[in-house]
Amino acid sequence: MTLRESLLSKLNASGLAPIASRLVDLSRESFRLRSSPAEDHLLPVGASKLGGCPDLPPILAWPTWKTGPLSFVAQINLSDVPPNNLLPNNGVLSFFYDMEQSAWGFDPNHREGFRTLYFSDASALVRLSEPPRPVPGGVLRRLQALVSREPARTSAFRSSRLSFDSFLSLPESASASVADLLLELEDEEIYSSFLETYIGPDPQHQLLGLPQPVQGEMELECQLVTNGLYTGDPTGFKDPRRKMLEPGAADWRLLLQVDSDDNPGMMWGDLGMLYFWIRRQDLATCGFDKVWTILQCH
Repeated sequence: MTLRESLLSKLNASGLAPIASRLVDLSRESFRLRSSPAEDHLLPVGASKLGGCPDLPPILAWPTWKTGPLSFVAQINLSDVPPNNLLPNNGVLSFFYDMEQSAWGFDPNHREGFRTLYFSDASALVRLSEPPRPVPGGVLRRLQALVSREPARTSAFRSSRLSFDSFLSLPESASASVADLLLELEDEEIYSSFLETYIGPDPQHQLLGLPQPVQGEMELECQLVTNGLYTGDPTGFKDPRRKMLEPGAADWRLLLQVDSDDNPGMMWGDLGMLYFWIRRQDLATCGFDKVWTILQCH
């Protein structure tokens, strides 16, 4: 049975038969990521993982922002990902994010608070330790740290191996794409209940597909903020330029969703998630440097 056939069967069995086939048409190919604790030194260079130390070109400068070195979040070895038509079949994607979690993604000035890097040749990478964090407390404290020769932290998060399962993701119940369909149901809660069971337990890490938003859809926000509009309040959404920019929201695609997870010791806000977004045009040309990141939490 194919994934589409399996999804259709589950939808029919759950009481969603009147709209099941149309929901399947709205689904998108994705991959669920499962984490498991692993000693970083036991993982080969280029392995898919959360946390630990990243594998980077030896001459690459560590990504930084105003808060200091960015934290290494994840790397995806694309040869580990089941065959698909969206991603390259080789190379490594590396994801970094602001260590202070202050780059929420609603301000154009957050652009340097996260970084997504793509390396087409995994064999050219080496494992690098995280650089020292800035030492607070002024000159005296910094001098004391130098004298004590405190070792640099090896990583902000514990290393966790990643495995991949093919998955058809569905839009959330509040999504505009399913709003009209749900009106046909006598009980709209059926779909929400189905999604909760279908998606499964946390953590909900995911590559590609449709996200599980904590605070609502993000495509329009990505489109506005990457075009210079502030979306931390209604300002950007009420800007006259919105009308011209809004059609471009349909171009944004989820690249990676990273949930809060005890295995690597990741907590995004209050049990939130990180969402790495990319325009479909940039995804087609491996323009991963144009990824935009949003943090949502409860």
